[in-house]
Amino acid sequence: MPLLFRLSTTSPSSWDTAERGTSANPYAVSAVARSYDGLNRMTRESQSIREGTTRNVDYAYDKSANVLTLTYPGGTVIATSYDALHRGDVVKKDASQIADYDYVGPRNTSLVLEAGPTT
Repeated sequence: MPLLFRLSTTSPSSWDTAERGTSANPYAVSAVARSYDGLNRMTRESQSIREGTTRNVDYAYDKSANVLTLTYPGGTVIATSYDALHRGDVVKKDASQIADYDYVGPRNTSLVLEAGPTT
């Protein structure tokens, strides 16, 4: 399965009417706010640092609710393509491939090719 990293793992301290975490402790060094679309998918995670800097991670999905892209602060884009069974297939950082997944049966990963270190 593709590795998709989030900006923060802060536990929510407030919830919306659909019981989704929308923000975290505002008194901490940083606060996290989350936005969702009408299909209950997170579309943005914003981290506000006490000094006033805000960092956003934006999520985009395909029609099957697979995460297609994550766009990080500074413009780095992590894109994932999926096979017919909706399993992660190829992961790219910007335009460079960083992982390629093969499977044995419906779930077992048999081979993951990852790129070397990037600068």
